[in-house]
Amino acid sequence: MAASRSGFGGVVAARNYTVVTHANAVPTGHYTTTARSADECAAVCDASPVCLQWSFNAHRNNDGKHHCFTGSSSQWQPLTNDHVTSGCLPHLVQGCPATPAPLPKRPYWTAPKPDDSKPLFGYKRLGNITDSILFRPETEVEGM
Repeated sequence: MAASRSGFGGVVAARNYTVVTHANAVPTGHYTTTARSADECAAVCDASPVCLQWSFNAHRNNDGKHHCFTGSSSQWQPLTNDHVTSGCLPHLVQGCPATPAPLPKRPYWTAPKPDDSKPLFGYKRLGNITDSILFRPETEVEGM
C-alpha cells in the first residue's frame, strides 16, 4: 500500500515521499545499518542530495541490524517483498505512485456453512455420482 507523507513515525522527513509497503525499490545501492525503522531510513535518504528512493528491510541481518538501502535511480521498479518498505519521490522518480494504491478486496466464503444436524450436512446429493467416489459416508447423518 502506498501513502504519501513528509513526516511520519516521529521522524520529520524533509522531502515528501510516497511510501509503499511490501516493495523493495532499492535491492542494492548505498547501504547503512544505522536505520532502525523505515522512518529513519527515509531520514538517511534525506541526508543525501542525490537520494531519490530508499528501502528498509524489517528483518535483521546476522549482526542484529536492519538493512537500509538508498538509491539515486530515477526509475521505480520495485520487487515484491513482504518485509520491505520503500519510499520514492513521485515528482523525480518515473513510475513512483503519486497516490495510495487501493487495498485489495478480501475474499470471503460464499457457500452456505455445513449444518451437522442435517443429512449430508445440509448439502444436496450430486446426481449421477455416488457418495463413495467423493466421500465415504459412515453414519446416517453423513448420508449412509
